[in-house]
Amino acid sequence: MTTTVRLHAPDEPVSLVATWRDRAFDGPGFDAVLLGEDSISSWLWSRWSAIAADGVTGDDLTAVLTGSRREIWLWLVGERTWAQTMSIVLGRLDRRR
Repeated sequence: MTTTVRLHAPDEPVSLVATWRDRAFDGPGFDAVLLGEDSISSWLWSRWSAIAADGVTGDDLTAVLTGSRREIWLWLVGERTWAQTMSIVLGRLDRRR
């Protein structure tokens, strides 16, 4: 019997949004905010690393986030809600699994 890890959308990282937005506009840019050190990707992986038991790797998460970059950008600048954005990311991640 195979066990599949069920993911949920973590609470919105409210304390990090301003920092990530500032880094996207005035720092290393959005790619670094999305995938670099202290990034959205590393933040999500620290909460979702249990999916490695299903064979999902950090590279898989990176691919999903790269494919969702527009939606994540829209969340970062306040045009999408966290729930909308995570729904898209979780859907893509589930399909990848």
